[in-house]
Amino acid sequence: MDLRFDYPEDFLSDPRPDRVCDSEQIEQQDLAKKLADLENRLAECLDVHETAIVEVLRQVMLPLNPPQDPPKNQTSRSVLK
Repeated sequence: MDLRFDYPEDFLSDPRPDRVCDSEQIEQQDLAKKLADLENRLAECLDVHETAIVEVLRQVMLPLNPPQDPPKNQTSRSVLK
């Protein structure tokens, strides 16, 4: 059974391959932070837009569905007559 591992060609030529991994890890961390920042900014924008849309819809719906007057008490009229 052959347990050898075939390394990439440039693996042995780099005196410190761990530095490459470290720099890639730092890049990934930076990208993750940037992505989180973008997600937060997008969520804030969406919240503002959602609030504005809801307010516009309320203003449009108000004339279409005016508030109804509370029902008048029928018994008080019959008593007064």
